[in-house]
Amino acid sequence: MGSIFTVRRPAEFVVQGIAQHATYRMGAGGLPGPFASSLEASVAIVKSYLSMIANGEIGADNAVDTYLAHRFRLDVASGLWADGPSENRFFLKHPDDKGDHILVNESYDIVGIIDWEWTRTASKPEAFSSPCMMWPLGKFYGGSNELAPDEVRLAEIFGERGRKDLSDCVMQGRKAQRFFFALGPESPSSDRKTFLDLFMGLQSAFNLGDEGWDKWRDEALVRWKDDELLQGLVRPQEREYV
Repeated sequence: MGSIFTVRRPAEFVVQGIAQHATYRMGAGGLPGPFASSLEASVAIVKSYLSMIANGEIGADNAVDTYLAHRFRLDVASGLWADGPSENRFFLKHPDDKGDHILVNESYDIVGIIDWEWTRTASKPEAFSSPCMMWPLGKFYGGSNELAPDEVRLAEIFGERGRKDLSDCVMQGRKAQRFFFALGPESPSSDRKTFLDLFMGLQSAFNLGDEGWDKWRDEALVRWKDDELLQGLVRPQEREYV
């Protein structure tokens, strides 16, 4: 996984580090990647955000809980993809596919895709999951993983064209969508209800989370008691209540 850059003249395209402003860190080697697999990349991205949370760069309003929600992703990342090479095949993912990235003419023919600055390569399940412009946003933010009629229809169209593999990517796409949604600086740490609803949706996508937030949080603090970054956030809170 990485972003596409042009080098030399005439232009030659190569995959290099991920050109994403939220994961670029001065003094840390610049762009992260490129990575041999989507699993390797997603783990590296989450770990980068965990360091930022621990340092107070992001999620400062609710640092411990924001850290826990990100740390959870490390445990479920392997459930998204097998950690293996992509056999030199990759797909492109638009960073913000909410609809206004599609350029059409007066006849509504698609003539171009705009705003590719942060585009990166992606695994097949992620690249062919439904674009966010099709999501039922109210239900999605409320924690539901139910697909909208447009998403179901997209899956049906793929199936009608003999591409059950792509149809499955749409129907099973919530895992990848939830994993990458509300990450890093996009985490709604200051909006408690939205934060909890989105995390509930993430857990539900991986068939986890029946015990509720409070119980899960208590168990997570015990489970990750040896996580030094987490303990660096927990200790100051404990002193406040002494």
